[in-house]
Amino acid sequence: MIGLQTMPAKQEAVADAVDRLEEVHYVAITTGAYDIILWVGVESSEKLGQFLSQNLGTIEGIRHSETFVNLSIKKLPAG
Repeated sequence: MIGLQTMPAKQEAVADAVDRLEEVHYVAITTGAYDIILWVGVESSEKLGQFLSQNLGTIEGIRHSETFVNLSIKKLPAG
């Protein structure tokens, strides 16, 4: 999971841009510390680093990101 803080006027554009990325499986515009939460699926920590620098790092309007690595998943969303 990745939390994004965006420039206020760019929130929708950032959400649309990350939604188009192949590695992104879930995008939510949220309240709280992060403006957008992503669920990203990559094969390794190396691929995660590449995704962060080569994909997220090129999207205009992102002020800050924080990555959360799941150690264990207890429940998946329905569907």
